[in-house]
Amino acid sequence: MSETKYLNFRINDRPVDVESVEAVPISIDYELENEDNFSEKKSSVSLDISVPATLENDTTFGTYHDANIENDAVKNAMDCLIEANGIQLFKGKALVKSTVSQNGNPKAYKLNFYGNNGDWMLPLQDSTLHDFLSSHTHIFNQSVVFNTWYNFNGLSETLDYFYCPVRYSKGLTDGGMTTLDLRPSISVYWIIWRAFKSLGYKIQSSFLDSAYFRGLVLPWTWGDFLLMDSSKLDPLKFKATGTPTNMSNYNGDSYWSFFGDNTDADYLIGDGAASGNVTNDTFELSYTSSPLGYDNGGNYSYNTSSGVMQYVFNGTQASLLGVTDIEFTISVPASFDGGECSLWIDWTVIGGGISDQAMIYDNSSIDDGIIQDTPFVFTVKNVSPGATIQMILFARINVGAVSSAAVRVYGRYFFAGGGGPTIQILATTLEVTGFKKVVGSIVDLKIYDELKNYNFLDLLRGLIDLFDLQFQSDPINKIVVIEPTYPYYTGSNPLSKITGYFGLGKIDWSQKMDLAKESELELYSDIEQEFNMLFKDDSSDGAAKRFVDRNSTLPGSSKYIFPNRFKTGKKDNENRFFTPVMHIRMDEWKTLSDDQVSPQLIAMIPENISNTSASTSQYKFGPKIAFARRVNLSDPVFKNGRIKFENASYGCPEMFAVNYNKGGENDPVLTYSDQNVDSATNPKGAVVHGLMRRFFLQRLSIMRYGKRHKAWYNLSTSDITNFYHREAIIQDNAIYHLFNIYGYKPLASESTQCYLWKWFPMSQADSDSCFPSLSSVTNGVLISGGKDTVYQRLLALPSDLIG
Repeated sequence: MSETKYLNFRINDRPVDVESVEAVPISIDYELENEDNFSEKKSSVSLDISVPATLENDTTFGTYHDANIENDAVKNAMDCLIEANGIQLFKGKALVKSTVSQNGNPKAYKLNFYGNNGDWMLPLQDSTLHDFLSSHTHIFNQSVVFNTWYNFNGLSETLDYFYCPVRYSKGLTDGGMTTLDLRPSISVYWIIWRAFKSLGYKIQSSFLDSAYFRGLVLPWTWGDFLLMDSSKLDPLKFKATGTPTNMSNYNGDSYWSFFGDNTDADYLIGDGAASGNVTNDTFELSYTSSPLGYDNGGNYSYNTSSGVMQYVFNGTQASLLGVTDIEFTISVPASFDGGECSLWIDWTVIGGGISDQAMIYDNSSIDDGIIQDTPFVFTVKNVSPGATIQMILFARINVGAVSSAAVRVYGRYFFAGGGGPTIQILATTLEVTGFKKVVGSIVDLKIYDELKNYNFLDLLRGLIDLFDLQFQSDPINKIVVIEPTYPYYTGSNPLSKITGYFGLGKIDWSQKMDLAKESELELYSDIEQEFNMLFKDDSSDGAAKRFVDRNSTLPGSSKYIFPNRFKTGKKDNENRFFTPVMHIRMDEWKTLSDDQVSPQLIAMIPENISNTSASTSQYKFGPKIAFARRVNLSDPVFKNGRIKFENASYGCPEMFAVNYNKGGENDPVLTYSDQNVDSATNPKGAVVHGLMRRFFLQRLSIMRYGKRHKAWYNLSTSDITNFYHREAIIQDNAIYHLFNIYGYKPLASESTQCYLWKWFPMSQADSDSCFPSLSSVTNGVLISGGKDTVYQRLLALPSDLIG
């Protein structure tokens, strides 16, 4: 009696018709990673599945066969499920690859299925870091800063930021820092947690739950933190100008003119006064219609009687910002004749803010009659939500030795066309151009559009490149496992290994092997002899550039040399997201602590440091990663010395890729190369292993040993529904790890090809193949043979800060 074969095949929870169970060409591949590039992680796939164009299937796939109809529904990933004989073998996403038509009608649909990691990779492929920033807000003040200094540990979803000092600029005010100098570093863990949570996934990871990973943050590299420039704030913006007038209505010069005859005075502009001081035209600034202007939130108004320009800082967006400096830009075409003349803007704040006035320009260096039209930026400070800002222009005339002087202001915008002579079209404009944080502002990370430029999956790729992470998913129970591939260590003892992705038990497959088919045991040699691990270049980071120029080596990089059987040449494994981190020791604060410790800060100095025309806080840098640690108030000695902050002395919080201070031998090192840090017992310092030795050396050892096995196995459905494959595979008493399954057919009684790497323990030869060598890191002495590289600490020099 033949075995009953049952297939349940569903897309978007609708059944999919098939020709027959036997005829469905379902073949499932499991790939942990690309067999030729271990940095490229994979998932389970089933490609080129053909199903007929039945009424049921046409309902699911709609009009995809018609090239003239845009069908967005099937362009996006659809939920899919495959059950064979009552067992769920595959759950993930499906995409329509193509349709086959005949006589103008659909005949078949070809589908690609992506399971395991594909269940979340496809939905997240266009997501950015911005999508998974915290929705929680906080006040930007000393109290919140101190809260992060003393309480941040990466365990709280609401406290997922850390205001550690970073050296962004050449100089510091009075040698100290203020609240306005600080920027929030963002927790790496909680971005990942929100991303998976958005799809209903839970993370299962000893590594991500460790204090080591929970302390990882992204230092602020996203541009000017104080400037809040986002499309989210558009409702608060306006631009006003004069009412457009057709040139046929023109009857002479168009300006508002003030004459001072033996009289020194201030003259309000646009107050509607019908006096001899008004010539030819009435100044007004009321027009906010497109395309010349706009008033997105209806917050601006103009009083034609008084000339007052009024802006109300109101609405939901204002309440999101809190107390704020508001930046206005005004452009006032004007000319001067005789005397000492100047043009001013005055503002009065009602309801919370600082009233003031500022001179736009004067005639001290301008010839009579020359029209000036340079935009002028002024800032109204500490404006509270709901406050009203009333602004007015005025001309100040000091006649001096001459009998009379004049100021002409050109306020109306004329359209071309109609009668009259050709004139230069001039117009006064006023607009809101920015909002800047002050102490007391509300911090909402969602208003920083720059983070929309960074893909979330690129962040994961960068972390894979740092820690050799494996991702594998159970899409049925919505669990994603994330661990470093092989045993690793995060402390100071290399023998205290933590179980990685592989290492959870053993399964003996010796009896599953199909001996009737050929198997292949390969001696791997397909990679270049010189394997370099390095960070992404950051062309904006002047400190990193000076390090390279000075040392002719890339900051934080390391290399591994394979034996001669490998290909001649070198392979650069560049981190796909993170750039190197430089540090600086703040010697100016050394005397603040009794034990004379110079606090170590991260340094991000713009490459064009001599450009003093803009604040250095406006510069963007490539993404960086660091370890953050709060201040231990019970510690009698602050390990990172003391900081001068707001004219007082405090224990300095820590954020680093490498802690070069004494005690740093017990801390994370976020460089591929080993590092030499200060030691209380050894004047030559202590060597601390980098990422290559901690996370990659076991893999490189297995590749060096090089036994790859391709063989055929009689797999059961339970072998396939073991979504993670974390167990070691025993084959003839040897230990292997499973990386790939090719073409498992759930309804066919045939063997399946598998790809495995043979386990091999690390040896001294592997340690000796890492460069810079321990000799270079310890003593600065390169070993012979020409393979070694120069080691230097990632510390900027004081001279690097000189423009």
